[in-house]
Amino acid sequence: MANENSVTFPGFILKSKKDTWTHEVEIGEVNSGGVRFVLEMIRNKQYPDLPFVIAKIHNTTSTLLWDFKNEGFDGVGLLAQACNEVVVALVGRGKTGKVERIIPLSKLVSTQPVDLQRAIWLKADAAKFLGRELIFSLAENIILKAEIARKEVEQEAARITAAEARAAARQELISTILKRGKLEVFTADGRRRFGLPVLEGEWPSLHDRTFVVLIDSVGEDGKIGNVIEAFQIIKERGRNPQKGSPAPVTVARPTLAQAKPGVKKAGVTVVETEDGAFEVQLYETMDDIRQARMAGLNGGTLAAVRGKPKAKITVFSVRHDGIETVGEFVPLT
Repeated sequence: MANENSVTFPGFILKSKKDTWTHEVEIGEVNSGGVRFVLEMIRNKQYPDLPFVIAKIHNTTSTLLWDFKNEGFDGVGLLAQACNEVVVALVGRGKTGKVERIIPLSKLVSTQPVDLQRAIWLKADAAKFLGRELIFSLAENIILKAEIARKEVEQEAARITAAEARAAARQELISTILKRGKLEVFTADGRRRFGLPVLEGEWPSLHDRTFVVLIDSVGEDGKIGNVIEAFQIIKERGRNPQKGSPAPVTVARPTLAQAKPGVKKAGVTVVETEDGAFEVQLYETMDDIRQARMAGLNGGTLAAVRGKPKAKITVFSVRHDGIETVGEFVPLT
């Protein structure tokens, strides 16, 4: 029997209409879990935009299984789908009424109570189907709180397990690095450095202030590859590990050019920077500055090639690990 005003619930098969002068009354069948149920659905004719509500449920032999009047509920019963089941959702009055209780149709032909966890899932899914909010009962809230507490315990246990696994892996890595022993290497100016050989991804796991030598590989037999640079690991709170005083290194001590004997300063001048006024040692050529460094000039001493009077000169900071440009300045003398 077709009728455009029939209940539109999915799978509802209209069998008959028993309208009264005040209400539409439609009798139809739904299948839930392989069992057929006969539902009596009603709707006030004054409110045709409202959904049909459930009045009674029978089995196919006309035995009454459920009557809304016996629920003593101040609201309505709506048909809903939840977790692949058909359920009666007891909903508060009005368009914003919340889903308060769930009655699975399967419960009407079973003597087993509905598990509270299952009831929570059904209620949540029915509320989603109906597009309404829901209210959990006292018993359901107890289950929800217990579930939240259980998940928190599981998450904390997982966090601790993961942290312990990371700590164990870190300790194993440290032990592996320590077994390699220390390397002796040399900087470009012939200075000796010692450190544990580490790969790029390994050194951040070591302790603060550890001296290391960065290498490009380690063979399965433990053979160390090429050395790259030496540095000290610096770890500060809130910052990623840093490389302290990094310097390119080699395994063999480099052959250093001998400083020219008698390299003399061409004079002394003074320059003024944002940080103050400083003495600058003057040399005739840049090569003289390099030779002076080879002969021992270091410690950040300021040096420059002598220029023309009142012309800018380029000032360098001379250290044992290199020469760095400070800037251009006009001498005060």
